[in-house]
Amino acid sequence: MNKDRNGDTFLSFFKRLIAVLLLLGCAYFMYLQQASLTQIETEVFPYLNAASQEQEHPYIFEDIDILGNHVVTQEFQARGNKLGVIKLYFHKEGGANSTGTVILRLKDSSQKVIAETSMDAKYVKNARGIKFLFGADSASLNQNRIISTVVKADTSETTEVKEGETYYLELESKNVQTDGRFTLMTARPGDGAALQTSLPTVVADGEAQEGRYMRFAANYRFYDKSLLLRFGLILLMALFLICLPLRRMSNLLNRATGLQKRSEERLEAGKRAGFTIDFDRFCIRCMFFLTPFVCYFLIGRIANQDIVDCLKMLPTIRGKLNMLIIGMVWWVVYTIVNRTKPTIILTTLLAFGFGFINYVLRLFRDSPLFWTDIENVGTAMDVTKSYVVTYDRASLWAILITVVWIALALVLRDHKGFPLKLRIIPLIICIAWCGCFYYTFFKADTLKEHQLKVSSFKPAATYRENGYALSFVITWKNSIVEKPEGYSEEKVREITKNYVSDEAVKQTETTEKAPNVIVIMNESFSDLNVLGDFDTNKDFMPFYRSIKKNAVKGWMHSSVFGGSTADTEFEYLTGNSMRFLPYHSVPYRSIIKDPIPNFTTSMKAQGYGGNIAFHPGMADSYNRNNVYPNLGFNQHISLEDLDDAAKIRDYVSDSYDYKVLEQNYEEYRKNGNRNPFYFFNVTIQNHAGYTLAGGKVDGGIEITSTNSKTEQAEQFLNLMKKSDEALEELITYFKKVEEPTVIVLFGDHQPRVEGSFYDSLDEGVENAGSLAHVELRYHVPFMIWANYDIEEQSDVELSANYFGAYTKQVIGLNLTGYDKYLLDLHEKLPSITSVAYIDAEGNVYNPDEPSDYDPLIKEYQMIQYNGLIDGKHRVEEFFNLQ
Repeated sequence: MNKDRNGDTFLSFFKRLIAVLLLLGCAYFMYLQQASLTQIETEVFPYLNAASQEQEHPYIFEDIDILGNHVVTQEFQARGNKLGVIKLYFHKEGGANSTGTVILRLKDSSQKVIAETSMDAKYVKNARGIKFLFGADSASLNQNRIISTVVKADTSETTEVKEGETYYLELESKNVQTDGRFTLMTARPGDGAALQTSLPTVVADGEAQEGRYMRFAANYRFYDKSLLLRFGLILLMALFLICLPLRRMSNLLNRATGLQKRSEERLEAGKRAGFTIDFDRFCIRCMFFLTPFVCYFLIGRIANQDIVDCLKMLPTIRGKLNMLIIGMVWWVVYTIVNRTKPTIILTTLLAFGFGFINYVLRLFRDSPLFWTDIENVGTAMDVTKSYVVTYDRASLWAILITVVWIALALVLRDHKGFPLKLRIIPLIICIAWCGCFYYTFFKADTLKEHQLKVSSFKPAATYRENGYALSFVITWKNSIVEKPEGYSEEKVREITKNYVSDEAVKQTETTEKAPNVIVIMNESFSDLNVLGDFDTNKDFMPFYRSIKKNAVKGWMHSSVFGGSTADTEFEYLTGNSMRFLPYHSVPYRSIIKDPIPNFTTSMKAQGYGGNIAFHPGMADSYNRNNVYPNLGFNQHISLEDLDDAAKIRDYVSDSYDYKVLEQNYEEYRKNGNRNPFYFFNVTIQNHAGYTLAGGKVDGGIEITSTNSKTEQAEQFLNLMKKSDEALEELITYFKKVEEPTVIVLFGDHQPRVEGSFYDSLDEGVENAGSLAHVELRYHVPFMIWANYDIEEQSDVELSANYFGAYTKQVIGLNLTGYDKYLLDLHEKLPSITSVAYIDAEGNVYNPDEPSDYDPLIKEYQMIQYNGLIDGKHRVEEFFNLQ
């Protein structure tokens, strides 16, 4: 007995030792991360007193012109010892095509320069806080993932100053030029506003500007001793709890209350032991049931949510679904291990590991964990070897919570789980829980009903909004395409037997039967007049409307609105429809992992050269860097390959984009290639973000209809005017090219501008809420133009999934069986999108409601599943040229 007790005592001591070492290791780690334990305080200059701050408009803003070469200086007093990011405000109308340099210097009281930073004028945005950081790349602080190769700019750097001492901020503009004004914003106190202290006014080119002050915000970093103290107190409290002799305390109380004696008497009488106090058992069971909530908070904390944010989300549908997922994992672990302590430890480690992987991916690539990343885990591990993980306050909190919770569980005595005969109970609960999870996410329309989705363009924001667990499962759901009912390879062969692919005849030179083919999907290229009548001072796309000779024109129906560019790209290239894919999925991310037949492979089979994909955004945007090779492109040109690209706002202009296209065509011919040239181009100029803050676009377009005049709509129409001008330049260029050339142009989707603009167009429309009217938001113009004689057509209606096959038919290229099938289906159903489908008489159908066309649509779904998903049984001769 003593031997057993000694062994038990030694084991208890050993577990306490491990727990203490864990806590001490955590304490030391926190000490090493002192640089992360800082807090930021912001001071806005000029400083107003409390009464002024309560005014609605305590400042009156005025500007100082800095076009050309100017120097503007502001004296101020340091409010801390570590000066971090400084924000200045500008008015600028020229967008990203501005030239010159903006330099910011920090001088001490003797006018000695102690720090300096600069950025190209093109990175300065209109009426937005522009960040400067001494000793760092200030331009990277103001860029985003669409236009920048910078993953994440480090804003933790500081400049040493002395609190209370006088310093000078000196802004110098060097050779700054732009279209329109470029000014530095200054401020003066409004009526009744009072400054806290008497401050020197701003000096512009040596002249004091009385009563005016440079408008800037300065961040000061302070070492957050209170946070380190809180960490220390939590660790000390955990250490105290670990050292508590819970078993001895339980025994003492049992003896004092007589519970132990009564229990022993019952055992001697051959009965079951009665109730006794057992703090160990009570604590481990409490921890067991609290673990899912701790994991919920742990994951939320690493996503930068505090306890208030987590508690606010908990009663919402998002919170409940996150708990459903986390709780299911917790119970699955318990069902397997049948012990409370291992369940606590393993579940906590799983939650932390999941959260930390998301944190690291967000840090390195500004995007959290997608389900499809699991397939690329090897590549991800290779990539992360070249990075160094840095920690923020949220990640340190998550580490602390994990270590403390595991350490507390470690010292508690575990108890036997269910005996073998009763293990059916947790198994039944586990099966029921997993079934509930499966039904909720994969059978019911829960995600669709509650508009729960993950933005493929800005996933980090929606992950934080939805919760990491829920968002990850959404990406899982979006990666699964269910097999159609009644599907089989034999059934597909039966449907497709009458559609025989043409032969793949290799073209060795460019002719009218094998012309150069240039496909341009122009970002947000739209004619908003399709939505309703509104007036402008002049036409915003006059050249496009003027094109009639040797052109086929009409309306293409898109499956997306205001975003998800890659979905339209996918439909055009593959002939597949988003109608049969998961809600808000992006096939480029979730489905295309291997080579598949598509428009490009068909062009290559016919001898086309070039085979270049060009998008002047980030190479990994929508996973294009991985997808394009699987679509058969020989080359992928992205923003990283461009030098000094001309921009409108922050985005490469259409005009510059088309110049790159022309250069690649010329280089192809200079290299002695005689085969016809194929080029696929996705533009970016008209990308979302139509407020004037990104830089005013002056195309000379004004909305004259009072009800419809909004900032973003008018800005977008000016962008369309720029696109129209660039298109004229491109067509003019290829009119002079002697080789037969076809240019295919279409928009990916309509823009998302103010709701009030759309509301103004709906006024007086009787069926404004009908599906037919709503579907108008998915219409974009398209054009197939040739520099030689082709049959003109107008008012053609088709959806993006038909457009690739239709392009080949118009040009006269050889068709696959799939092309022929799609063209046949187009005659019966001219448009099939994720929003609706439309028959030849123009009737619009809800895709979720039955109709006489269901058999046709079901056949199309089977064919798509065979070509896109069931690669092992793909009917290759149908999808490829012979």
